[in-house]
Amino acid sequence: EEVKFWEKRRKNISNIYEQLTDPRVKTIGKILEIINSVYTHTFFSTFKNLVTALHEVDDITLWMKPLEVHFERFEKDEFVENGDKIHPMYHVVCLVWAHSKYYGTNTRMIILFKMINNMMIEQATKFLDPGSLFQGEPDESLAVLNKVIEILEEHRRCFKIYRNKLSDYQLPD
Repeated sequence: EEVKFWEKRRKNISNIYEQLTDPRVKTIGKILEIINSVYTHTFFSTFKNLVTALHEVDDITLWMKPLEVHFERFEKDEFVENGDKIHPMYHVVCLVWAHSKYYGTNTRMIILFKMINNMMIEQATKFLDPGSLFQGEPDESLAVLNKVIEILEEHRRCFKIYRNKLSDYQLPD
């Protein structure tokens, strides 16, 4: 959802930018400037803020796009087949943190980690269908539970490993 949000935002901001760069709108800006309108500052300030927002959303969508591939793979496959997908996903998360000028903030990374954790919980819950879990053989159900626990523990281990390796991802000043 986070990736889709930024893609939609990028599309909306790009559309507004196209409208404001239309020659007719530029003419309005020039007229406001010529007649010393009280709206001149607001007009140009809005345009400047829009350009800043466009740079922000371009940067974020550039770095979030590779994550989308990892999330889609994770959600498409069975939960117990995803153990080997966790490390590459965290590697890309660290790249986003290190290289995205606008998304690599604590606030946005917390949101991303919440979404990753929620995805893990959702996928584990889907895989552990309570109806089938209690209808099968106890040994088989225990094996399924142990596999899910193993993957969730791998997720936690990866988080700790990559948290400790963050300095390796930082760009030199």
